[in-house]
Amino acid sequence: YNTAEHNRAVLIDIDGDGLDEVNCEAGPSDSSSMEDECWIWLDPANWTAGVYEAKLMENGTLWGTVEFTIVLDDHTETLSPDDHDDHDHDEGGAEGELLNAAVLLAGAAVFVWVIRNVKGDEEG
Repeated sequence: YNTAEHNRAVLIDIDGDGLDEVNCEAGPSDSSSMEDECWIWLDPANWTAGVYEAKLMENGTLWGTVEFTIVLDDHTETLSPDDHDDHDHDEGGAEGELLNAAVLLAGAAVFVWVIRNVKGDEEG
């Protein structure tokens, strides 16, 4: 959420070609709409493991950068034995979804913290 009266954007070059594939814009603070929100979905189909840099823009000017690392969740477990009951582990999917949600929320919290600290710097 953008809590200031400025236009803000997050720009990310995913593939290292110098062009920003992600351009997530948030307009000035407005509690009556969602135009002051910016969401970035970290879909493994679009992202590879690695270090990325997000450019934080304010009214078209670079305000700062944030470096982050993506580590893909690669399951390489072996198949279960013939006498193993696969139904014993049916709840594992929910645990994995909760972990994914926790990671996504942590990333969103960092983004919100950065955006809110910009407002604090402007007021101070």
